[in-house]
Amino acid sequence: AVKMQTSPVAGADDQVDLDVIVTEQSSNQFSAGVGYSQSAGVLFNLGLTQNNFMGTGKSLSVAGSNSESERSFKLSYNDPYHTVDGIGRGFKVYYDKTDASDDDTSDFLSDKYGASINYTFPLDDDDSLRFSLGAEQRKIKSTGSSPTHVTEFIDENGDEFTQFIGSLSYVNDTRDRAIFPTSGMKHSLILEAGLPGSDLEYYKLKYSGSAYYPVSENITGVLKGGVAYGDGFGDSDGLPFFENFYSGGIRTVRGFEHNSLGPQDSTDDARGGNLSLNATAELRFPVPFLDDVKGLKGSVFVDAGNVFEDDFNEEEIRYSAGVGVTWISPLGPLSLSYAKPLNDKDGDKVQELQFSVGANF
Repeated sequence: AVKMQTSPVAGADDQVDLDVIVTEQSSNQFSAGVGYSQSAGVLFNLGLTQNNFMGTGKSLSVAGSNSESERSFKLSYNDPYHTVDGIGRGFKVYYDKTDASDDDTSDFLSDKYGASINYTFPLDDDDSLRFSLGAEQRKIKSTGSSPTHVTEFIDENGDEFTQFIGSLSYVNDTRDRAIFPTSGMKHSLILEAGLPGSDLEYYKLKYSGSAYYPVSENITGVLKGGVAYGDGFGDSDGLPFFENFYSGGIRTVRGFEHNSLGPQDSTDDARGGNLSLNATAELRFPVPFLDDVKGLKGSVFVDAGNVFEDDFNEEEIRYSAGVGVTWISPLGPLSLSYAKPLNDKDGDKVQELQFSVGANF
């Protein structure tokens, strides 16, 4: 917080001193979260972020999560002004253990760990480039209920992979604020690849965009969309199955179960795809009778999307419509939605009421 006040200058009746009083907010943030989904069960996460590490202006973050299907840990460090020109540099180390048999996707086990370094280059007030380079070790394992495409992949490629992963991203952000923006746009384009020399060579190209339009003083129109595509190159045939995209759930097409849409494997679980499309049209507004609650917004929306294997089929796009509420509460973000699928087909897994919840202590 910044406060300015004046005080008289001794011996000078026509002069005053302008005193600027700065009260620095706490740079420490501890978070703990709990969530639940029918596929992953109960999810716990813990995090500690120090945004002014040892008074240097740099940030240090430690985070971990645990659920029936995944355990993860991440340590990251970032210096936003590594050079006088404003180039940022960061480091990350991570570990992730996944048991997909506890999800509604193709069954397999995965252990991976790695580290990376990244640089951010500001181009102007609205545009930036980010480059990262890292190494990752991954081991996958089939289970008694793994589908044929998993066992065939392991038979052909083995089960341990050393990867050199690079990414390049461009971001344009003209939003008036990060939380509940009312005007502006944000565009993000990311190219990620398993580089030559890796056991598996592949690339993933992802675009996401959002636009915000003030309809009235309290109502904002929102358009969001994304497209992603991946494939193999060199000696690799196609995108590795564990890098597939998924669709369905509160973050993509609401009204359908998490990650349940798209092609099915030999055991009738979702196997994901190498092509993903999604779009949302939304109106955000204060919740009636609760418009004095800070950080609370209601919405009506239409979602559309799905994932595909190589070829796009417009007849497989799923649509849903519903209402939702999001609260940036003192205990963390909470989102709740009720959506009805508009064109669900036999075999689709419908889940009309969905939520995500977190807590900060």
